[in-house]
Amino acid sequence: MKTIGLLVLMPTLLIQPLLADSIATQGQRSYPKHSDASKVYSTKIEVVAAWARASISNNSAVYITLINHDSTKTKLVAAKTAIAEYAEMHQHQIINKIVKMQQLDHIKIKSGEKLTMQPGGLHIMLFGLKKKIRKGDKFSLDLIFENKNSIPALVIVREIGAIDESFKMNHKKSHSHKHMMN
Repeated sequence: MKTIGLLVLMPTLLIQPLLADSIATQGQRSYPKHSDASKVYSTKIEVVAAWARASISNNSAVYITLINHDSTKTKLVAAKTAIAEYAEMHQHQIINKIVKMQQLDHIKIKSGEKLTMQPGGLHIMLFGLKKKIRKGDKFSLDLIFENKNSIPALVIVREIGAIDESFKMNHKKSHSHKHMMN
């Protein structure tokens, strides 16, 4: 008798998670799947790229490009990862001709905006890395927004001195001085 009951319930048990996913995603915007593992989609925010520099200490920085596909602005209010004690959002600022990092309590992302975090600007600092991260490593970083939604981003670790290609291009366009090497 128990075997028959289990056989009758088995199809229901297998279908239930699919029904829950179907109900949960009704009315949400869907995005195409990409083979690029660094792209993650939610109903409103697209994580296009996420990378970090390899660490030489127990700290590192993460740079992410986000696109807000929603009709309203949003705020990134926190980030968490299992590989560090804590994460903070920062921005570089020049104060009295000295470059300083300023901690931010949030980062605004306007409707339709493509926000690019890059060296010398916005970034997410990872403090108290549990082990050094090396080129080629990958880890998950949860991005937490003002509505309490969390989006996981796959972060790919690049070499220690890595900079984003768009940063190189913008740096060349916006600077007329020459860089000197000793």
